[in-house]
Amino acid sequence: MDDEQIAALDSLYQQTFADALENLLRSQDETMADLFTLKEIEALAAFYATPEGRAVMRKMPELAQAQQTEIQSLIAGGMALIQPRVKAILRGDK
Repeated sequence: MDDEQIAALDSLYQQTFADALENLLRSQDETMADLFTLKEIEALAAFYATPEGRAVMRKMPELAQAQQTEIQSLIAGGMALIQPRVKAILRGDK
């Protein structure tokens, strides 16, 4: 791939996924609120210094698992939409 193709692909991916991923990350607080207590969230700043901080660390895999399906769906759906454009960029179409 040349620099123009790389730039075009980067732009396409940014246009397709940036807003959706940002929205997903912005909703993470809601997911965390479902998984953690307020005390655990406050303890996250201190992280290892408190028993609550260690509890938060143990629950992080649950947070990742809770959002993994959404992220996979987002990427799969987006890739299906942009695949023809990706192929055109790689062929060198303008």
